[in-house]
Amino acid sequence: MMERSILGEISGNRRKHADLTPEQRSAIIAMVDAGLMSKRAIAREVGCSPSTVDYTIDQGTPSKSTVKPALRGSK
Repeated sequence: MMERSILGEISGNRRKHADLTPEQRSAIIAMVDAGLMSKRAIAREVGCSPSTVDYTIDQGTPSKSTVKPALRGSK
């Protein structure tokens, strides 16, 4: 019998390039934060590509252009 991933689709017919569910997104972020698995292993567990894991992580990390510098009082 084939072993199923905990977070995998029940029917096993997930479309390629389909959007991640909020649960899958949360699971990716939680697994990365825990630091116990490689990005490739996380991708296998969730049922997506390693690049999707990278993209999901990047979406949750503010870039330098979106971070506003601290305001300083006038002298």
